Amino acid sequence: MKRPLTIGIVLLGLVVAISLGGCPRQQSALPPVGGGPATSAAVAPPAPEPAQAQELNCSVCRRPCDPNQLIQAETAEGILTFCCPVCLASYVADGKINPETDTTTLHDYITEEPVSLAEAVIIVDSDVICPAGRSAVVMGSEENADKFIAQHGGAKMSWDDFLTEQGQR
Repeated sequence: MKRPLTIGIVLLGLVVAISLGGCPRQQSALPPVGGGPATSAAVAPPAPEPAQAQELNCSVCRRPCDPNQLIQAETAEGILTFCCPVCLASYVADGKINPETDTTTLHDYITEEPVSLAEAVIIVDSDVICPAGRSAVVMGSEENADKFIAQHGGAKMSWDDFLTEQGQR
């Protein structure tokens, strides 16, 4: 006798819930009819984030890219993103990026300003570790490199010297 009573109570509860709240599948996303103001229950969906605010992940290690370490290379394949000079160097060494023909933009660790490979100063062996687990940070000027080294230690290298060192690892 208890089983039919329990089933009846559950069914009654479902009928009441549906009649009060309606079926979610049948609720419309359209505004109320009649032109009156929307009720407080009608909430607009959140606006999508702008593309630049979305998190970018490294094409090599898939780790998130910090804005002050972001590196992007525009190749025939499309735009590739790197979290640090170590990951970029691996693509260059593998021939997936040609610095002579592909446009590569690094970012100054201090100012986040764009830096070309030709003007990049790479700081190695500092106390700042890049996502790839090594200490390699990009600076856009000798002045910024000297400021960084005064606070974090390390040594300056050109991009070409850094790339050669990476090939020896």
